Amino acid sequence: MNPYEQRCRRVLDQLQFGEMMVLYSGESVASSMDEGFEFEANHHFFYLTGLRRENMALVLANTHHPAHVILFIEEPIPDMERWTGRRVTIDEAKAVSGIDDVRYIDSVESLISRCVARETVEAAYFDCYRNAMGDTDSYNMQKAKRFAQQYPTIALRNAHTMLSAMRMVKDEDEIKTLERAIAITDQGLRRVLATLEPGRMEYQQQAEFEYEIRMRGAERVSFPTIAGSGINGCMLHYGTNHCKLEDGKLLLLDLGARVEGYCADITRTYRSAASIRRARRRFTTSCCAPTGRWPRPRGRA
Repeated sequence: MNPYEQRCRRVLDQLQFGEMMVLYSGESVASSMDEGFEFEANHHFFYLTGLRRENMALVLANTHHPAHVILFIEEPIPDMERWTGRRVTIDEAKAVSGIDDVRYIDSVESLISRCVARETVEAAYFDCYRNAMGDTDSYNMQKAKRFAQQYPTIALRNAHTMLSAMRMVKDEDEIKTLERAIAITDQGLRRVLATLEPGRMEYQQQAEFEYEIRMRGAERVSFPTIAGSGINGCMLHYGTNHCKLEDGKLLLLDLGARVEGYCADITRTYRSAASIRRARRRFTTSCCAPTGRWPRPRGRA
């Protein structure tokens, strides 16, 4: 069985009769007149569908027998696709998610209305996660508030609690993806260490890492790379990365590679010292033969 289909079934098993869950992938946020920030799909939506495109929705309803799962995607518009690229087709969405019932997003509101009007709906789960009191409402939170206004007699519940608990336990495929992300991060750190020397800029070491992981297949960094030298390494979320590495100072790195939606997160501290750089070069020159083989030991051990 498709892993995403299995996860949806596990959600349905936890929903009581009369309960439904609605998740939205989200929408891109404008950064200027005609540009948007890089889109980040809702993590719970991705976990249950394997899809990371904007303007999609997932409805899981245990409101009649049998329980049903419906995926909503954007309808392809050839004129728009010339500018923004191909949209996911119904057949592609079925193949990725394992969900048989796939419809277009413009019908999701009417589907929810029909469920409430014709079936037994006592509670609805939305992703209502909020990191801090002053945070701007997420797209899913906006949808949850709108639902609560339209259907005040239906209990609103937080899907984040259930889904985050499920996501804490990784399956074999997830573990393999995480291991790959960690391995790529390790290779990026090795490049940072190999190029580290006084006089370079923090952003140059950041660039070394990010170049290496992209060349090895990472889709991007897990989060903005922190490369803080000297006192900058004492700031928990330092992000400027514009200072010069001084001889003998420490460079703190907090970074990670993201692979297929899964993120590595590693912190390392290296010393930037000319003496270490020279010693590394002497070691490489004296210990490695021209053929790349290690020389045989001489004398007694």
